[in-house]
Amino acid sequence: MSKPINLDDLFKQARQKEPYYGGKDFVSRVAVDIDRREKLSKTKETMITGSAAIIGAAMTYAYFPLEVIMQQIPTSLLINPMTVAMVAGITSISCGFAYWLAEDKSL
Repeated sequence: MSKPINLDDLFKQARQKEPYYGGKDFVSRVAVDIDRREKLSKTKETMITGSAAIIGAAMTYAYFPLEVIMQQIPTSLLINPMTVAMVAGITSISCGFAYWLAEDKSL
């Protein structure tokens, strides 16, 4: 049977062995380094997102020619209660996720 570990002693040993970084100099250096990060402008963000979308569309077209994609589009739709419930569920989950992303302050 293994020897029981006293967590208080373990933490005490760790505190004695590790250096203390709570001084004002450390905190101020980290704060300055965080503020120094360059933030992307909305234009650069939009250009990066647009470029990725164009590259993705080009790759999709290369692997799935437009004729094949057009053949996959249904010519008639059947609406039944199960379809409506499934669409409502997917929409609710998508809206909830979008709301969560919009309200999340950690991002």
